[in-house]
Amino acid sequence: MAQFERNLERLGTHVAAGHRVIIMETPIYPAFQQQLDAAPTRAVISARQRWNAACSKFGFYCVDVPLIPDIPSAPWFDNTHPPEASWGAFIASEIQKAAE
Repeated sequence: MAQFERNLERLGTHVAAGHRVIIMETPIYPAFQQQLDAAPTRAVISARQRWNAACSKFGFYCVDVPLIPDIPSAPWFDNTHPPEASWGAFIASEIQKAAE
């Protein structure tokens, strides 16, 4: 079993104990995300399949990668860090949905 699956299995023990576990795919710079969505690599396809399988198996609340735009009023500062306000609003919204 790969480290990825072992980590998810450990998180699964929290669900089994009655806790809600939220897992989100981390956003990347929108142009890169659109390129990966249009033509995902084998590695991306494999990782997402493994992730989706774990979400089903362990009962996680899983959230697909959001597309957070790069706009002048809320720019990305580098390729892996979305704008704070946009990312924070997205996370808050998902936490609220998971709590319902």
